[in-house]
Amino acid sequence: MAFGRKTGGRKKGTPNKRSTNHALRELIDAEGIDPAVALMRIAREAEEREDYALAVDAFGKILPFLHARPKPREFAPDAVVELEKRLAAARVEGTVIAAGDESLAERLQRAIARQQN
Repeated sequence: MAFGRKTGGRKKGTPNKRSTNHALRELIDAEGIDPAVALMRIAREAEEREDYALAVDAFGKILPFLHARPKPREFAPDAVVELEKRLAAARVEGTVIAAGDESLAERLQRAIARQQN
């Protein structure tokens, strides 16, 4: 077993993302084509032919050129717990109003009080 010698990884001269993208960019520039414009043209023509599946697909591929993906929302755990408590209280209140039963209302109020503690 050889120690200290790197044995894996990319071989010298193997194309990587940068060299591949550079070659593609040169080809696109040589042709004078903008991929976003070409996709827009395809989408519009598909729309005119009422080929909505192709139009939606082409518009979907154009979307990242126009808008960034929304960031996922993060919520504080305490805020989520508080929201759950308020939702439970609203459900109980709705049940009490719908039932109109005084004894049920009292039992539900006690349940709310226990949940809040």
